[in-house]
Amino acid sequence: MDKRIDEISRRRWIGRGLAYAALGGTLGACGGGGGGGGDGSGGDDGPVVPPAQPQLPPIVADTLPRLRGTSVLPDTDWAVATSSRWTHIEELPSAGANAVRLFLQPFSFADGASLLPGQSLAQAIAESMKQWGAMVDWCLSRKVYVILAINLEISYPAYGVWPSDGRSLWKDASAQDEFVAAWTALATQYAGRAGIVFDLLNEPHGITDDEIAGNHALPKSVWNALHLRTLNAVRAIDPARWLIVEPVWGDAANFADLSTNGDAKTIYSFHYYGPHYFTHQGVSGWPAAGTVHYPGVTQDASWQAPATWDKTRIAAEMKPAEDFGRAHGVRVMLGEFGSSRGAPAAERAAWTADVLAVADAAGHDLVYFQYDGWGVATDFTQGWAFENSPVEPLLQAQFARNKVS
Repeated sequence: MDKRIDEISRRRWIGRGLAYAALGGTLGACGGGGGGGGDGSGGDDGPVVPPAQPQLPPIVADTLPRLRGTSVLPDTDWAVATSSRWTHIEELPSAGANAVRLFLQPFSFADGASLLPGQSLAQAIAESMKQWGAMVDWCLSRKVYVILAINLEISYPAYGVWPSDGRSLWKDASAQDEFVAAWTALATQYAGRAGIVFDLLNEPHGITDDEIAGNHALPKSVWNALHLRTLNAVRAIDPARWLIVEPVWGDAANFADLSTNGDAKTIYSFHYYGPHYFTHQGVSGWPAAGTVHYPGVTQDASWQAPATWDKTRIAAEMKPAEDFGRAHGVRVMLGEFGSSRGAPAAERAAWTADVLAVADAAGHDLVYFQYDGWGVATDFTQGWAFENSPVEPLLQAQFARNKVS
C-alpha cells in the first residue's frame, strides 16, 4: 500500500500537478430564449418579455450550495490584468461553474523556486496569493465560490517542498506552528467575507522513509491532530468559514484513518484518477498516449496485475468515500478528478461520464482537474484541461445544474 500510494502520487504530480497545458475553448452560455405571439386576433399585445435566463444564485453567508466547478491552472499570467486568460475564463460562470480551486504554495508556479526563503510560511503563502492577481475578487463578483488550497510539495516543473530547511511538518512542532499561523493569517484576511472555502492541505503525505512507513502512519496520526488544531484557530477568527479536510494523498481508501472534527462546516474531500495507466497516458513515466483504453483491461500501477476497469470498478474504488460520509454524517467532495489529453478522446469522455455518474449518485460536490484558459488551437493534445475536448459538454451539463431561474 505504501508503494502504490507514494509512487503513483509522486509520478502523477510530474505530469499533472502544475503542467502547463496549452489549450482553450469556449464553454458557451447555457439557457434558452423566450418566444411570443398574439392571441390570434391580429391585435398588438405590446412587446414580448422573454423569460429570465437561469443564472448562478447569489453567494450567501453561512450556507454553501452543492459545488460543481474546476481547478484553475496556476500561472503568473493571472497577475496581468491584460492577459487574454481573463477573457477566456468568463466561460466558467457563463456555463454555470460555481467554484474554482486555487493552489497556494510557497513556491513559484513557474520554476518551483521557494518564495521568500527564510521567511515564514504565512509570508510565503501571501506572496503566492499575488500570483493569482484579482482572481478571488473576480470570482466572488460573478457568484463563483473560491477554494483556497495550500500545497506543500511539487514535482513539476522543478521539485519544491516545504519546509525546505530540514524540518518536517510531521515531526517538528515549529513547522506545525507555522502551518497553523498561515491559516490564521488567511482567516484574518478574509474574516466575514462569504464565498471563500479553505482546503487545509492538498494531499497530505509523508516524504521521508520513516514518514512513509506503515502507509504514512506518522502523517496520518499527526494530521488528525493538526487539522483539528487548524480548525480551532480558524474558528476563533471566523466561525462561519467552510473548510475542507483531505485524507492522506487524497485517497478514498485512507478515509479509514481520518478523524472527523465534529464541525458542521467541514467538507471531507478525496481525489480520483484510477486507473492511472489510462488517466496518465502520454505523461512522462506512464504509457504512451493513445495506447490504453477505457473501458478495458489495464493497470493502476506496474506491480498490479491487469484487470478490467469500467464503471463498476470505479464505483467500488470510490465507495469508501461514500461510506465515510454516511457513517459520520458528513459532506463529501470529489475534489480532483480528470485524465490527460493523451487518452483517446471518446474514451476520456466515457471515463469522465462514469466518474461523474458515480459521484453524482453519491451526492458529492465536484471539482474537475483542470481549466487552463489559454484559448489556443482546438487540436492541442497535451495537458489536462477540459476545454475543446469531448469532456467539455459533460462538465458544461454539470455546471448548468448550478443555475436557478
